[in-house]
Amino acid sequence: MFGAYTARRKIILESARAADLRIHSHPHPLAGPDGKEIFVDFIFQNPEASTIFLHLAGVHGPEGWLGSSIQEKLIQSIGAKYTNQSGGIGHCFVHVVNPFGMAWMRRGNADNIDLNRNGLDFEQRALPSTKFHLVAKNLAPAQFSSRWLDSLSLLVKALRLGPSTIAEAVAAGQYEAPKGIFFGGQKTSWELKLLTSVLKENLKQPKKMRILDVHSGLGKFGQEILILDNARDPHHLDHLRQIFKSKIFYSGEAGYPIHGSLGSFLTKAFPKTDVYHLTQEFGIYDPLTTLLALLEENSRWQFGQHADPTRMRLLEKTFFPAKTTWRQSCRDLGVDRYFQWIGAHQ
Repeated sequence: MFGAYTARRKIILESARAADLRIHSHPHPLAGPDGKEIFVDFIFQNPEASTIFLHLAGVHGPEGWLGSSIQEKLIQSIGAKYTNQSGGIGHCFVHVVNPFGMAWMRRGNADNIDLNRNGLDFEQRALPSTKFHLVAKNLAPAQFSSRWLDSLSLLVKALRLGPSTIAEAVAAGQYEAPKGIFFGGQKTSWELKLLTSVLKENLKQPKKMRILDVHSGLGKFGQEILILDNARDPHHLDHLRQIFKSKIFYSGEAGYPIHGSLGSFLTKAFPKTDVYHLTQEFGIYDPLTTLLALLEENSRWQFGQHADPTRMRLLEKTFFPAKTTWRQSCRDLGVDRYFQWIGAHQ
């Protein structure tokens, strides 16, 4: 388990080299659980293109295992179809946005920051007002023996306040409790700074950027949910529905609104580029099961059980279940969606 990240990264890099793609590797300040270096790897093909397809894996660490399996297939296909292509379309695969979380099996980064709640302009605006206070006591790190009482309390609150209010209070993002789940941070993370700096350095002001960001955890087991994260323009929504022949949700419609999303962050980082940020969610378990796993894992981490295999397996089985049919079907659909989008731009 402790060397799993290193082995998976090796597969991705070997695939990229075989496809003759350009690799930019950036070491993380900290090591993985096996003591070896961890990296954010940017893999480019034709970065000078006017339209860039950006594929993101592992914004939330354990979800990077599914994203990585999709990227492996995509990189092999890109190498076969588009090597040395010049002109209008280019590709960038980020493996992975949150390498610390993937290597250590943590949703957040080394500072417990949820990178998909960290995309705020912390210098220019006040932190958002959230409903976190409604559930703060329930979500504080604690010995897991009390968690069933916490879940019962949350259910009572959901009946009183409504499930949508509780979902927003729990998961929209909070900026008050650095040791709690869904913590958005209080400054821009190392990972998001790196992401924008490397993209700006290597991309030549593309006219269009199409981002497919792979996640797992929201929705029914094996079900795909597509979420347009960074726009509320009906034209964008209709355009994507025509491409994918599927329902597309605005952010917040499929689950809960998000503060400081990565899509909004990247849109602001490229103000002269037409950016579509599409989150591809693959469902696993019911929200309460997922929440309890997050709470137990976070409590174990905060109480010092960093290298404990039991802690690490909690999020592995929650966000990358071992069922072969789930892994294969999600991987295949992830690949198909990417090429559907490319096909609409050729």
